[in-house]
Amino acid sequence: MKNKVTANVSSQNLLVDQLDGYLRKMLHPTNTQWTGAVIIGKTGAGKTFLIEKYLQNKPFDVLISRQSQQLQNVPYAGLKIALGNYLRKKFREMGSQDFADFSEGLINALGDNFALLCEYVPELSMLQQNNVDALNPSLPKIENQLYSLFKILFEYISKFSNRVIVLFTDDLQWMDGSTANLLQYLLTHIPPSNLLWFGA
Repeated sequence: MKNKVTANVSSQNLLVDQLDGYLRKMLHPTNTQWTGAVIIGKTGAGKTFLIEKYLQNKPFDVLISRQSQQLQNVPYAGLKIALGNYLRKKFREMGSQDFADFSEGLINALGDNFALLCEYVPELSMLQQNNVDALNPSLPKIENQLYSLFKILFEYISKFSNRVIVLFTDDLQWMDGSTANLLQYLLTHIPPSNLLWFGA
């Protein structure tokens, strides 16, 4: 039993060392290729717990996207839940002036497409309290049209908070195709100084 515990601690230390190494590579000023990492291992080994605990101690804004078998056919399900949880928490933490500045800036950044993104991330509709026109969708919903809107959203959040956004996707095997395509787009169009990704 003692060897088993030692082996687990050793495995955990190895994983933490690997995460540190990945982060150093991804955050290096000259990095243009490393934008994410997939952590693999046996089911039930504690990867998720360890990664979440590790990320809590880092100066990043962390979004946790939990995929599930029940939602694997619902486009963007895990990502929408992660963004919703993150935004509700951020809005509660913001003072009234920061909230007003965030709202105005994001609504301006998204322009006429603000209403369209609100359909996918309903928490954003809290930003338009004084701007009813922002909720009138004027454009058709085309999947790849959303990609640039999510890009604007992630970049805006990162720049507003002056922090790197880390998206952690848990249970990758249940990720839907729409999320996988969007994630590929985001990781190839947003610099690692704004968005990093870990998957398990």
